[in-house]
Amino acid sequence: MNSGFDRTNWDEEYFRSVEYGWEFMLANLRHYLERHAGVPRRVAWPRRKIGISREATFQKLLGRGGLFQAGALDQLREGQRYSLRAATGDAFSGHVEFVRPPRGFCITVENLNNALLWLGIEGSAGKHEVQLWLSAYGLPDAQVTAFKESWAGILQKLFP
Repeated sequence: MNSGFDRTNWDEEYFRSVEYGWEFMLANLRHYLERHAGVPRRVAWPRRKIGISREATFQKLLGRGGLFQAGALDQLREGQRYSLRAATGDAFSGHVEFVRPPRGFCITVENLNNALLWLGIEGSAGKHEVQLWLSAYGLPDAQVTAFKESWAGILQKLFP
């Protein structure tokens, strides 16, 4: 349940954004309890404001030359394993929690101590923001900070 929001502004877009956010938060809670209970979480949250549609943004991020070198549109299947080379050059592999075109996806990243990575494309038409949210457990602060800086650079390169 959400509180503090003016119910007169609850349109379909707002409802879908809240629904998508809660899907991640609940997946994140389950992931923590099943794999990292008692371990402090560190979060990296690089974001970038963009001026193109959510659909175009989703295609750009998951297509060839986006977040992953070979593109991910055909490789991220909910409930399946994946293995991709990230735009940073790092190898990512793990499990796909969910994919919600054109809003984003959520995956585990075994290479980062089984972290959870969430992509969200939020906001209203013409005022979208791309957000990568890394929930990391047991990783040093320096590694989480380096992830944030590296991915912020990728988002800046994709959306100058």
